[in-house]
Amino acid sequence: MAIEQSRRDFLGMAFGAVSAIGGVFALYAMKRTWDPLP
Repeated sequence: MAIEQSRRDFLGMAFGAVSAIGGVFALYAMKRTWDPLP
């Protein structure tokens, strides 16, 4: 049971990290699109 719980926590953290990275990349892409300056 503990192994299953730790696996669920790991998947949750991995999904959260991917979501955070995706969100930051989306904001960066939107900023690049709105602001043409480098």
